[in-house]
Amino acid sequence: MPSVDEEHILEVIRKAGHDVYAIRLGMKPQIDDIPYVVLSHEVYPGVEAHLFTIADIALWLPAFDEQGNVVLYRSREIDESAVDPNSEEARSAAWDRLLTAVERVTELLTSYKESVDRGLIPETIWAHHQGQWHFGLREAPDHKAPPVDIFIDYVDLSIRPLIRELNELGFATKESCSGLLDEHPDREPYRPYVMFDDRVYLDMSAHLYTLADITQWIPGPGPHGFDVRIQQGANEDNPKAWNRLISGARTLSPLLQEYRALVGEKDGLYRKLREQRGFLNRPDH
Repeated sequence: MPSVDEEHILEVIRKAGHDVYAIRLGMKPQIDDIPYVVLSHEVYPGVEAHLFTIADIALWLPAFDEQGNVVLYRSREIDESAVDPNSEEARSAAWDRLLTAVERVTELLTSYKESVDRGLIPETIWAHHQGQWHFGLREAPDHKAPPVDIFIDYVDLSIRPLIRELNELGFATKESCSGLLDEHPDREPYRPYVMFDDRVYLDMSAHLYTLADITQWIPGPGPHGFDVRIQQGANEDNPKAWNRLISGARTLSPLLQEYRALVGEKDGLYRKLREQRGFLNRPDH
């Protein structure tokens, strides 16, 4: 018989560096006994995007509380398990999936957290801009990224394979620059950057900030209100930085595959709940 151990859950989450403000295991048979955990937004700069990404990987639902902390909760209305979603087995599996996502993303963010500990604070924080992205996009028509072949010939030659692969991995790009002088002989080149189109699926922006942090690129909002721009830091080793970016994308994309499929269902219940971020509106929380 599967069981959920609150002490074990708290141990895993705290070992990952998070402060837990509240938790409910949600192990009662009633469907309104919602499992959730409230995590601090103050443990390190940029944590909110990472927690939203963790929730999406685990197919939990993220929301902000009134203090800006992040609530991760699981609705059994959307449980795709073959077992009874009200069963102890299903609830235990949901917690296991969340803890696995916490451990995996924490592992990927090791270098980022070390840099923060050294005093390298991010220039922008996703949570400070997420309202602009989220509420501006959730009512927008579905947007499909154009085929890569339409624009790939305009991409700097040295990074064409990388830009193509980023798009194939589900991270749709709009603009990019290799940062190489021989590809921009008529001007001083920009720092290498990639601009992504955040309209492709819900809260892609959180995943892009997480991708940038995993790969030690610098994320920020783009100029159009619907994109995210990431760039290399000053004095970076150019090829190594590009290799880190594509390696991180190869790792993160499969973890997000199920989430992307579910939010791609325009009339699906998961997408509806994910858009609403409705935990605080539930009378049962």
